[in-house]
Order: sequence, then C-alpha cells, then structure tokens
Amino acid sequence: MSDLLNLEAVSRSFGGVAAVAGVSLTVAAGESVALIGAGGAGKTTLLDLIAGVLRPDQGNIRFDGREIAGLAPERVAALGIARVFDPARPFAALSVEDNVVVGALLREREVAEARRQALALLEPLGLAALRHHPAASLQPGECKRLDLARALATRPRLLLLDEMLAEATSDETAALAATLREFARRDGLTLLAAEHDRHTVAAFADRVLVLELGVLEQGGLEPGPAAPAPPTSGEPAP
Repeated sequence: MSDLLNLEAVSRSFGGVAAVAGVSLTVAAGESVALIGAGGAGKTTLLDLIAGVLRPDQGNIRFDGREIAGLAPERVAALGIARVFDPARPFAALSVEDNVVVGALLREREVAEARRQALALLEPLGLAALRHHPAASLQPGECKRLDLARALATRPRLLLLDEMLAEATSDETAALAATLREFARRDGLTLLAAEHDRHTVAAFADRVLVLELGVLEQGGLEPGPAAPAPPTSGEPAP
C-alpha cells in the first residue's frame, strides 16, 4: 500500500503549552489506524491540524504527496478528507436526510442524486426511520451517526473520527465497527480514529498508536481482542 497521509515533526502549542509535540506519523492508503490517549493527550488537536481547523506551529502535513498544512478546512475537505467531530455538529434546523444531502452535494451536482446517496447511507447507520426528523431532536449517539453519514456522503479518501465510539454500548460499538469495516473494504476508505480506549477500536483498527501529552509513543500497540458481546437471553455469562 502507498502512503496517503504523512506528518513530519508536527507541533502546536497554546499559551506556551505544547498540545502536539513533534508528531511524525504515516498512514497507508486503505489502512485503519487508531490513536488512543487520555483526555488532554492532544488527539483532537492532531485531527484539527490534519483537517485544517488549526495551523501547525511547525512541521509538514502531506496528503497523497501534497502539502496541506495551513489549508482552509473546505479546501482540505475538497481534497478528500472528512471529519466526524466530538461532540457531533449537525445542522440542527435541517432534517436528518437533508444534513446528509448537504454532505453529498460536495461531489454531486444533482440534488435528486445527492438525496439517493443520503438514503443509501442512512439505512446501514440505523437512521432511515428518522430521516424526516430535525437533527435537533436526535440523541447524542444518533447525532454521532448522523455526523458519520454526512462525512461519508462527501466520498472521502481519509476519514478522521473523533471519539466516534465514546459512550457507545458494546452492541453499538460492534455495529459501528462492522459498518466502518464494510465502508473501508467497499470504498477503499482510510481511517484515522481518536479514542480513549484501545478495546473499543479493536474490531476495526489495523494499528493502534498512543499519544501522551502531545507526544506519539514509539511502537504503538497490538489492537488486542475486542470486548466480548453480552450474552444472549438464557445464555450464561462467561
């Protein structure tokens, strides 16, 4: 696999405190990488730097060989990088369906085709029944899935996930991980997911990296076993 994302000695400080300190990272096309660390480790800042929300103080960020550090978020998105935020950021006044249509219109000129694509994404994410509901009426987990659907609608090459699985139940985690694996397999999607716990990403991550106080630890971790599914009715727990 060829490299899709390359970070070289990327740093960003706030008020003299380093949130990201000299991070170098390579993600291959089609790879699923998990970035784990405690709150305040710098995970969200690193994703913000890649997505163009923040500019690095130092270092290079290359996407498919092109320098993107300092580009505006809309230009980064147009190149094929999508982002799921924590907390989710739906357009509250729009319907669930129209939120995803907005994403699809980044690539698609015809509204009817964008709507067809939106419906095709809402179904596997369990949101089809809510498609006419305003986004403001959704529960937090539903908002996260809506943010994911809208990001996928932009047909990205690289998907950045910020705490996508946080606070999800074991069943929800398993279902979302399976959906992410399917999209990655079908569309050749590359994933970079920031999470607190490596066990939540075990079901889809090829590689797990650790960020601590803005510094990327060398070597990373094995993904490890996924958390066991709860027993079915009448089945004794292990």
